[in-house]
Amino acid sequence: MSHLLLDHLENCKEYLLAYSKTIGIADHKVNLGSAREALISNFLKNNLPKAVNYSTGELFDSKGEKSGQIDIILTPSTAPQLNLFGDYSLIASDTTLGVIEVKSSLTTGNDSNGSMSGAMSNCYKVKKLSKVNRGKLQLSKSKIHLCTVPYLIFAFTGVSSNAVLKNIEKHLTENNKTFKYAPDIIVVLEQGYSLIKQESWMFGPMKTSNDVYKVIKSDKHALLGLYDFILSVSEHLSTSPEDFKMPLEDYTESFATLDDLFDW
Repeated sequence: MSHLLLDHLENCKEYLLAYSKTIGIADHKVNLGSAREALISNFLKNNLPKAVNYSTGELFDSKGEKSGQIDIILTPSTAPQLNLFGDYSLIASDTTLGVIEVKSSLTTGNDSNGSMSGAMSNCYKVKKLSKVNRGKLQLSKSKIHLCTVPYLIFAFTGVSSNAVLKNIEKHLTENNKTFKYAPDIIVVLEQGYSLIKQESWMFGPMKTSNDVYKVIKSDKHALLGLYDFILSVSEHLSTSPEDFKMPLEDYTESFATLDDLFDW
């Protein structure tokens, strides 16, 4: 029996890999990275609800902490942003639906560009940001707690799922971090798998990566974890918009009250 959604996602996987290979002949790494980020943004914009915007820039929280540059930031179309120049903006952690780090190839080396080490370090910067809003995002077969900003890694090629799982555990241990600071979803397109963090990280002592992550491995399912997340977060936005609002009083805490700003 044919499943049109899975057939379509499999076709999308093939054209994403083909286009990625085509633009891979470029020598300029910055332009190459931007082109691959645009590939993913276009796939998301063309296949998922229009209520979500896809931007680039940095996150900031109510305490003034920032994340550093993010490849793709997902926000409600109604969310405010502090535009700095062009498409580059500062976006509040509380209004962020999730972020995506795009990698040409995900490796287990120690270099900061393309490796799991670099991706994990960037993830820590996002996960440490405070959030006033809380909630729980229901995916098809798991949940993501919105106490931190959801962090996704999307790689066109990379190492096996077992190698990634071992590397996550190793990096967390070396940096004295819990699974709270680990990515929520990892997709390696060419290998045909997604890793989805389950809420088991919240309960009991430190577990292994194999306990925390669900592995979905199939050519037809390679994009399903990413698709499921953004579809679910869009639906959550429509039913619980308060989970993604900017609490202005918390972002202007240097003033005594908002009444000092406005004559209400």
